Amino acid sequence: MSIIENMPMADYQARPEVSKHDLDDFEKAPSVYRYFKDNPKAEREEMGIGSLTHLILLEPEKLDELCIVLPADPPRRPTAKQLAMEVDKRTDAAKKSIEFWEEWNAKANGKTIVKAESLAMVRAMHAAVMGNSSTRRLMELPGVREASIFWNMGGVDCRARPDIMAEEGIIIDPKTTGDARRNQFMAEIYRMRYHNQSSFYKEGSIANGFPFKAFIFLPIETKPPYLCTYYKASDVMLDWGKIENDRSLSQLKKCQETGEWPGLIGDLNNPIELPAWAA
Repeated sequence: MSIIENMPMADYQARPEVSKHDLDDFEKAPSVYRYFKDNPKAEREEMGIGSLTHLILLEPEKLDELCIVLPADPPRRPTAKQLAMEVDKRTDAAKKSIEFWEEWNAKANGKTIVKAESLAMVRAMHAAVMGNSSTRRLMELPGVREASIFWNMGGVDCRARPDIMAEEGIIIDPKTTGDARRNQFMAEIYRMRYHNQSSFYKEGSIANGFPFKAFIFLPIETKPPYLCTYYKASDVMLDWGKIENDRSLSQLKKCQETGEWPGLIGDLNNPIELPAWAA
């Protein structure tokens, strides 16, 4: 068990412990979990809106260190054929493209690309969060941000990275969403298995001595005027998430012990039907 602050995300993601995203893969099929453990998902060249929003909200001081803003309307990247062509045979457009991207790659030097319009959008989302007195109060609570926590649950080594572990015993988790209204976000919680995440973080934080009192979702819409609010995860949600997580971890441990990672299982005695909405 441990809580490590300021661990680089790349180091955290390279760790072997099981994360909530790993459990999502496992719930699809054990073979999916095993595949992505053996073949890690490639990092995106451009930072997604969710990741960029978290960075602006939680660690804005790292923006320049980790990211570089792509100028508006850059030329297309040169093709392999253009790069292989002799310089005097390249078109003017190809020469300009190659020159731009060579300079850009040297300047980027491994940083994650951020589009100017994406940065402007998440800055507006940040302004909306800080302009709402209730969400601003949550974001300003003292505590630890982006700490990496490690613990053992059900005989399986686990890891998590809560966005904010406030000193008051509250875990705060900003979420980008298309619709922050209660009923719509409830459906998203179920679809995205956020109930599993809230329980997973609760168990991990308690195992590390955190005085857990509540898990707070902070949904932020990704379109103007960027509505945002917060919802406390109910005890029923946390308990249901724990039941599902315990089941998944028990099955995962069995797979680890046997070395067998099955895919989807067919059943001739359980014929497939049309969806209920089609009736």
